[in-house]
Amino acid sequence: MTWFKVDDGFWSHPKTAMLSDAAVTLWVRAGAYSCQHLTDGVIARPVLRLVGTEDAAAELVDAGLWLVHPAGWEFHDWSDYQPTKADVEADRAAARERMRERRRNKRGKFEGSSPEHPANVREKFENRSSTPTRPDPTTTSNEVVDPPTPQGGKRSKSRGSRLAEDWMPSAELIAQMRVECPDVDLQAEHRIFVDYWIAQPGQKGVKLDWPATWRNWMRRKQGDAAKRSQRTFGQMRQDNALSLVEKYRQEEARAEVGSGDAADVRALATGR
Repeated sequence: MTWFKVDDGFWSHPKTAMLSDAAVTLWVRAGAYSCQHLTDGVIARPVLRLVGTEDAAAELVDAGLWLVHPAGWEFHDWSDYQPTKADVEADRAAARERMRERRRNKRGKFEGSSPEHPANVREKFENRSSTPTRPDPTTTSNEVVDPPTPQGGKRSKSRGSRLAEDWMPSAELIAQMRVECPDVDLQAEHRIFVDYWIAQPGQKGVKLDWPATWRNWMRRKQGDAAKRSQRTFGQMRQDNALSLVEKYRQEEARAEVGSGDAADVRALATGR
């Protein structure tokens, strides 16, 4: 979205002081239209019917605010005061590139390609053979530190914060959860975790300790995986029990057929 800039002295300028309300209205509407559609101040004749009248346009030309253009009219010295089409498109292209770079950096935090995080974080997730190290007493930017407790007093309350899109747990926390939650895909669950909490409105999306929230999230997912495993095992036992019952019934049926004399068996088989 672009903005049409109007000087706060426009209303009292010598060029505008004697204009009619229709001419002033046309000037403002046409300026907004040109910014929206990036016409660089050119107002084509068909467009004039949407924003004003030819009489008002003639007033603007007489006042020196507009010039006659082959397509219709144009603002005088547009590029001196308003953004041009080239400027707007360059800004938009730069914004798109910044967004792409931000997304690349976000992916790189897991893929090990971000220049801000040279450590290969994906390897930390996939290398399940390592064991968690003893937590470092020093803190990282991802940790929330409570202020020291005043002697003889209560701990002051910390203000929570919302989760940043590029937030990452510490390497120690990743290693700890890799051992505690072997059935959880930490990389996939982390993406779900971030998307979920960023989408939460208001105070619900504010937490004092995001590392603890992340740790508890992964532990719940491990519990869910364990419950699914138990249900699967129970279903297998039930299926095996049903198979044994059916097998027993078939054996009983065969035993009943075999208990008759030979003539009866032949009659059963041949129908004679």
